[in-house]
Amino acid sequence: MPGAQMRLWTIFRNYRIIALAIFAAVLLAANSAPLVYLEQASYDLAMRLSAARRPGDQLLLVTIDDADIAQLGPWPWDGGTLVQGLRELDRAGAEEVVYLARDKSVASQESLGWIRQLTQLESSQLGAQAREILTRASRKLNRHRLLADLFSRMSNVSLSLYVQDETGQEAAQTDLDVLEPHKLSAIAEPDRELLLPYEFDLGSLIPLRELLGSRLPGIGRSHRLAQFNPGLAASANALGVHDPGDGRFVPLIVSVEGRPVPSISLLVAARSLGLKLASIAVYPNDKVLLGDISIPVTGTAALPFFYGGVDRFQSVSFRQVLNRDLGDRVRGKTVLVGTVANGVTTTSHSPVNDAMPEMLVIANSVAAILNDDLYHVPKWASPLRIVLIIILGLFVYFLPRIGWRLGAGLSLAFAVILVNLEILALVSQGTWLQLMVPTAALLAAQTYLLMRRVSTSWIGGNHQELSETYRKLGQAYQSQGQYDLALECFRKCEANQALVENIFNLALDFERKRQFGKAIAVYKRIKQIKPDFEDIDNRIERMNALANRVVLSGTATSTLETMALNTSEISKPMLGRYEIQEELGRGAMGIVYLGRDPKINRTVAIKTLALAQEFEGEELEEVKQHFYREAETAGRLSHPNIVTIYDVGDDQELAYIAMDYLSGENLQKASKRPNLFPWQEVFEIIIKVAEAIDYAHCNHVVHRDIKPANIIYDKSKNTVKVTDFGVAHVMGTHKTKTGTILGSPSYMSPEQVQGKKVDGRADIWSLGVTLYQMLSGVLPFRGQPLATLMYQIANDKHEDISVNMPGLPKCVTAIINKSLQKDPAKRYQSGTGMAGALKLCLQKSSEQD
Repeated sequence: MPGAQMRLWTIFRNYRIIALAIFAAVLLAANSAPLVYLEQASYDLAMRLSAARRPGDQLLLVTIDDADIAQLGPWPWDGGTLVQGLRELDRAGAEEVVYLARDKSVASQESLGWIRQLTQLESSQLGAQAREILTRASRKLNRHRLLADLFSRMSNVSLSLYVQDETGQEAAQTDLDVLEPHKLSAIAEPDRELLLPYEFDLGSLIPLRELLGSRLPGIGRSHRLAQFNPGLAASANALGVHDPGDGRFVPLIVSVEGRPVPSISLLVAARSLGLKLASIAVYPNDKVLLGDISIPVTGTAALPFFYGGVDRFQSVSFRQVLNRDLGDRVRGKTVLVGTVANGVTTTSHSPVNDAMPEMLVIANSVAAILNDDLYHVPKWASPLRIVLIIILGLFVYFLPRIGWRLGAGLSLAFAVILVNLEILALVSQGTWLQLMVPTAALLAAQTYLLMRRVSTSWIGGNHQELSETYRKLGQAYQSQGQYDLALECFRKCEANQALVENIFNLALDFERKRQFGKAIAVYKRIKQIKPDFEDIDNRIERMNALANRVVLSGTATSTLETMALNTSEISKPMLGRYEIQEELGRGAMGIVYLGRDPKINRTVAIKTLALAQEFEGEELEEVKQHFYREAETAGRLSHPNIVTIYDVGDDQELAYIAMDYLSGENLQKASKRPNLFPWQEVFEIIIKVAEAIDYAHCNHVVHRDIKPANIIYDKSKNTVKVTDFGVAHVMGTHKTKTGTILGSPSYMSPEQVQGKKVDGRADIWSLGVTLYQMLSGVLPFRGQPLATLMYQIANDKHEDISVNMPGLPKCVTAIINKSLQKDPAKRYQSGTGMAGALKLCLQKSSEQD
């Protein structure tokens, strides 16, 4: 590459030059739609934030609305209806009548032409009566003639003419002669001294090409009139022109085929003040003098305050005028007559309404002029922006030297200050500084520098810093137990000693979770980084062996896999946040482990439920949610004879409940001969159980699986604890994959085996069965197979306890018989009732002894 080209390439690669180029490009694109919209949006926001104002009582609006159209017929109406309404306004004492209604339709004119052709037929071809009817129709349909006749008789009518773009048909020169009496003459030369080479303050109203040609809004921009009736225009007392344009800028002087004509807004304001055209002096790009009122202008356009819709003005509908329902509202007022009905009127954008009927645009403009509620772009705004652009340009150039964090903060601070300054100036002073484009240019340059900073961090050697960030993020995920996310973060880190230590600990966590495949993957990564770390090869070999022995979570098996592995070669497995120490026992629904909470060093018993082996899909999620609700309810129980629940959760498709670890054993062994306790001791145990389930019933919790295996008894401490509240309910209310019954059918009440709704009295039955078994060593119902057992429970009377255990007091038999009544209403109705009977029986037997 030649030297000159190399230097040029070096210059354009300089990110400072690129930032300045972006800054300049945004400034040069000031007239693009997004930036124009941004500037206009700030103007609109400021107007909406301004304090509410009233337009005053100088104006009265006569609106032709949807209800008028519905009642009086489609627009345009015939001349008779319009003349009648305008005549009523004149009679009611209107000071000035301004006719703004636009006639877009030519249908009535075509009809009028046909009627005239018919009336020109000879009398022999057209009857006298028909000719008379046609003559009357012609007279009524000729709106323009009827209105012209009325205007010529009134001395207070102003008429609005409308301009169209340059694609419209050019009006004949003779038609425009009606404008000659309404031209303005007192127009000074435009003040061009403050015009700078580049201006962006006028938005879409002054395109850049026009500014470079030294043309101001309303100066040198010639318009053509839309279709109008010269006769009607000639009959009006005053003529004004409406240029819809942008509703923010309302031209006060409109050039029509080279004739400077006042806008309808300026004309109506002047006539409301009793001024003539000769009293209007125009100083382009400075002001328009209207008597004692000085109207600030940009070019020849004003920036009026917008008060709002029809409801902000004094108004009546046209049908009210026809019905003479006016009172004194019209007298002495300037009355604006125009359309606001949907589909009839032309709309323009305004700061308070994106589609404001042009009649309301004119009304707001007139009221703003009369009330001096005008915004302005001061002459010093352009020099201020030039100075601001220079300052911001220098700031952009030196941004990289002050650090990206400080630079971004200062850029944001500048942006906030400039935005607030613009809005505050508009709201409090009515001054439009137009600072949005410099603000956008600054933010665009700052955005580029930030993006370059991010890309440089990856490409330019800052990967180590990003790697450290990922390492710390991985540690955070690991501490939260989100090991998969931690592994993803560690994979993005540089391979170094610190990473080896982190991922080794992560591999140990995977071991504890019995996720041996992931542990193997991590160990292999460690071997790639540091082959001699620890005894990495032996660990990989042990993990492969264990992975072949243990079925991991997510695989349905017919048997329960234990988490307590009989090996010291790996770390203790984890379930949730608990470290599994050993297996304590197992049942049909899961395994119970001895665990430890390492955070607070508390020993707990953890009961697991292998829900994924019995349920799947949506039903599995439903069972889990049911399980959590039941465990949460049971966890709120606080009773000395109920096991305390600390935590509930699921991990590796195992739902678990962490509860208080109790010394002692369950009563399953003590319910069989020859291990039976004395009947008095059994009574003491059952009394405590009855009181515990009564407390649970009072808290709307039913156990549903009372049996010896769910009662923990520590004989040395004489403590009794009931476990597994709610678990049987979760499993019993859902069908399993195999269709088997999970739980203890021998202890189920008749209503349970029949699938009926159960309450606390079902626990009374189960406690009666438990009492029977602990006294005699056998169950009251022992049928085989399961269907026979369930039939016996539902229909057969139990065998008398005295048959299996003679010598018991008679009160014992009575208690058991009442507890095992088929009808729940005949059993004890509460645990307290049963406990009371047991205590009474124990007391009587003690007295007899």
